[in-house]
Amino acid sequence: MDTTHAHRRGILPIGFVVAVVACVVSWRCADASLSIWFSERNRAWTDAPFVLGLRQLGKVWASVWLLLLWVTVTRRTRPVTTALLALVFTAVLVLPLKESVGRIRPGEYLDLPTEKINDIPVSGHSFPSGDVATVCAVTFSLICVLSWRTWSVLLGLCLLTGVLRLVVLAHHMSDLWAGAAVGILGAYLALRIDHSGFFDSSRLDRRIWMARTGLVALPVLWCIEGFVPVLTFAVTVAPVAILLAVASRWRQAEKGLRDRQ
Repeated sequence: MDTTHAHRRGILPIGFVVAVVACVVSWRCADASLSIWFSERNRAWTDAPFVLGLRQLGKVWASVWLLLLWVTVTRRTRPVTTALLALVFTAVLVLPLKESVGRIRPGEYLDLPTEKINDIPVSGHSFPSGDVATVCAVTFSLICVLSWRTWSVLLGLCLLTGVLRLVVLAHHMSDLWAGAAVGILGAYLALRIDHSGFFDSSRLDRRIWMARTGLVALPVLWCIEGFVPVLTFAVTVAPVAILLAVASRWRQAEKGLRDRQ
């Protein structure tokens, strides 16, 4: 098992290098042309309710809620703790980079309205993409505990998040690759700490009630992000996630019954 985990963790340095190289290539060759191309296309479909819900996947509050839902169903506190730690590392890396680089969003320099949700404009700078960094941090921090099929689905959601950010002119292509690199780095640091045994998450096994409380309480606090983003997520993505969680719990119960028989 340790060998398998080591092999899987070995993917992270490779992914980091690939993301950094792709960021440089995109910055040199593709950023401006891609942004202009998307600005000339019909992007009204990105305001459809379900797409709006999917666009929230890159927000930290959405990732935290989904992680709390997962730990409530599976009681696997260790990987969720690692993923939350990866989000902390990612935030520590992303925020200073945004302020120091200060790159404006493509919708601004093209003199177009930037992404809006209920007339709330996107805030902050463009480089790197915080949304992509968030989903990559969670996805790569769970690489050792998920099946390849499930992990591939999460990787697809990372790609979808990046594409949507590109389409709504919130980011340049290089911003997305930079965000991926930062998220992978955050996941790598969290996995190293987890592997070292520095933090004992077993103490949280008896405190699942905290996750259940967070599932209810956090959406209320997240309304500070804006009521419409939380609402679109709550009526589109959240029900799907809950159904998948219930199905997973049902399969676990059936497997337990078969094992006892």
